[in-house]
Amino acid sequence: MTTVLVVDDESDLLACIEGLLEDEGYTVVTFPDGKQALDYLRGGARPDLALVDLMMPIMNGFDLVAAVSKERQLDGMPIVIMSAVEQRQELLQKLDGRAQAVLKKPFTADKLLGVVGKVLAAPAPAA
Repeated sequence: MTTVLVVDDESDLLACIEGLLEDEGYTVVTFPDGKQALDYLRGGARPDLALVDLMMPIMNGFDLVAAVSKERQLDGMPIVIMSAVEQRQELLQKLDGRAQAVLKKPFTADKLLGVVGKVLAAPAPAA
């Protein structure tokens, strides 16, 4: 079963994404901030995909993505950034290529499912 980690401090959006993905057959794990998500990942979890908001309290998405990139066991885990920021290319550059896609907020259910499906279907990067 495919597991998707979703990290966002907006509880309504988190619940909505969780419901949409579960309806599509995904196992979903959610956290309201990057610190809790990182603790989960460092505990040995290896989701198939992470959806990460950028602007969160405690640990933001930039810091979470940077920390994940240093965890050897998470090498190659696909990450999709969720953000209201307009400059997609600038975001990807700031993240130094560590995210596979940017999902601009607000997004539709179809857009979310399309991006998730596309990223999961992409071949894994060479180690």
